[in-house]
Amino acid sequence: VNGATGKIEGTRPVVWARVYLAIAAMLLPGLFTGVCLGLPGLALAGVGVFFLILAFIFLIFGIIGSVMVYSHATDEENL
Repeated sequence: VNGATGKIEGTRPVVWARVYLAIAAMLLPGLFTGVCLGLPGLALAGVGVFFLILAFIFLIFGIIGSVMVYSHATDEENL
């Protein structure tokens, strides 16, 4: 904070390892559901279709959340 003008200047430290871990945590449920439940379930009379649809929904929400977290982190760093 500049004492003369009162403006906030400079950059904030962002721990990118935490940002990447948060992104991975948002994407893992969709990947896990698709790979571990959906694909093997297809071999069992098409039961895996439900899990693949669920995994796709999880991935969409994970991607949206990941973009939000990443953009927020870059905004904080370039304050």
